[in-house]
Amino acid sequence: MHETERHRVILAAAQSQQMVTVADLCEVTGSSEATIRRDIASLDEQGKLRRVRGGAEAINPPSQGGLVGRPFSVNETINIAQKRAIARAAADLCSDGEPIIINGGTTTYQMVHFLMAKRVSVFTNSFAIAEYLIHNSRNPVIIPGGTVYREQNVILSPFGGVVASHFYAKRMFIGCQGIGAHGLMEADPMVVQSEL
Repeated sequence: MHETERHRVILAAAQSQQMVTVADLCEVTGSSEATIRRDIASLDEQGKLRRVRGGAEAINPPSQGGLVGRPFSVNETINIAQKRAIARAAADLCSDGEPIIINGGTTTYQMVHFLMAKRVSVFTNSFAIAEYLIHNSRNPVIIPGGTVYREQNVILSPFGGVVASHFYAKRMFIGCQGIGAHGLMEADPMVVQSEL
């Protein structure tokens, strides 16, 4: 990962979590501890974050509450080849003319590359998915109303799926933080509500 991209990822992680560790940043960027420490020192000197023992913290944490979890800009750089493979298989399930629902996420976002040539109606709560398809395909795109969560690039509403209840789709594609013995796991209750 190039230095400029690492700096963007480090700043986004610090801003969303208020404090981020060197170990976490190494995992996210695929860089060595020495590289991450140099990046943190550089960003600290520029006044963009504060260097602390074992990591870094945001200088101006967001005043508006955000969602729990890493921001979209950080997650989109992790396991990209695997996400593309999953997205290709998911898009292959879609037939021309059918409506589909795609919830926001970095794996579901990768579907856009494979949906460009298809003719499907897309209902999504993802700004990134909607924007890409609007600019790069002729597919109709429908987005719900609600609060915009900038770091995750999604629109969520605490009022349930009022708009979604009027949209029929044969297929729905969602991402999650993990899968366990009790099913899918997600980091934030607002995200869970949007996927019900």
